[in-house]
Amino acid sequence: MNKNRKGSIILILGTSLLIFTHTITTIYTAIFVVIFLLFNVKKIKNIFFWKELLISLLLILAITSVYTIPLIEHKLDAEYAVFNAKSMHATKEDVWENTNSPAEWFKLIPAPPGKMDFSFGIPIIFLLLITLITYKKVDKKYKRIYNISIALSILSLIMCTKLFPWKSMPHFLTIIQFAWRTQGFFILFISIVCGINAHVLTESLSKIKTRNIVFVVMIIFISALFQISNKFIKQPYERERIEDTVEKYDRIGVYNINRDYMPIKAYNVRDWIMEREDRTYINSGNATIKNENKDKLYDKMEIEVIGNVELELPYLYYLGYTTILNGEKIENYESENGMLAVKVDTSGILEVKYEGTIFEKIGYIISLVGIMGLIGIVFYNKRNNLEEDLERKS
Repeated sequence: MNKNRKGSIILILGTSLLIFTHTITTIYTAIFVVIFLLFNVKKIKNIFFWKELLISLLLILAITSVYTIPLIEHKLDAEYAVFNAKSMHATKEDVWENTNSPAEWFKLIPAPPGKMDFSFGIPIIFLLLITLITYKKVDKKYKRIYNISIALSILSLIMCTKLFPWKSMPHFLTIIQFAWRTQGFFILFISIVCGINAHVLTESLSKIKTRNIVFVVMIIFISALFQISNKFIKQPYERERIEDTVEKYDRIGVYNINRDYMPIKAYNVRDWIMEREDRTYINSGNATIKNENKDKLYDKMEIEVIGNVELELPYLYYLGYTTILNGEKIENYESENGMLAVKVDTSGILEVKYEGTIFEKIGYIISLVGIMGLIGIVFYNKRNNLEEDLERKS
């Protein structure tokens, strides 16, 4: 049995990076992977496949724990925009509205600056049209993947449109927000179809007696298609990068950041958050705040209070903040505005600092173990391949 684990390494690394970059794409990738496996169920009926898959999934979960564990912890503690369908525009109606018209796929005129462009482009359209000629000529060893790719391409395109019953779908599917995102999967699957079509076409042309002339004509023709296509490609839409914004301004507003992970209470009053001063507010009670000195994730101030007072600190509510009054830790919680808040009834020195949660630190440790496990598999695979090479040579 071939014990080469190169495929497992690619799966672990690729899936981990996908989770870190875009969770929604990860969910949909998993759905398409399941569909693909169902098409190939006869080829996965062996223990080695499931053993490798289980090990890969465990390592993926371990490597991404630094992200997933704090995410779950915050989900259990409070409500954040990323988990709210309305704020994320992920309701059934939202997804249904954000669909494509098939006419958009064949447009040659570029979309205006700042707008999405869904055109396939001339080269892809050409390679798709020749399917009518190449389909019957596809070699048997490619036929299965060819047919599966066509089927998944069609499914991906249908999901881009109002033909797909988005209004009847469960939330785990409408989490995609914009139905046109499935066009990315169409591009993936159709690239296989176009590649095989191009291969079959060139194979067919090579049998023509005047093939040299035909190849020259084909090269000129395809090059011309790309040139024509490039003429219609719009110039990149330029907007101010967040890095430039950080360098230019002392303070970053809520419209300069990814608001998906804001507390939902803060998200709902984001215009007020924009205008909020970067200091501690007195929400209720009688108090005086002196000498407040805030430096990034550390804040220190003198407070004089009469009775019970609620102070709203200049931080969005996230777990991991420690609040200390006169050297003793006090409990903090989420205010009505989604900010970090404390209740105090004693005057003195109030300190705020971010230390992280126990689960967050556990996530770092598990991720480190997962990375070490991946490195171990890489070295094991290299050693195993070397031993197999030596056996073949001896």
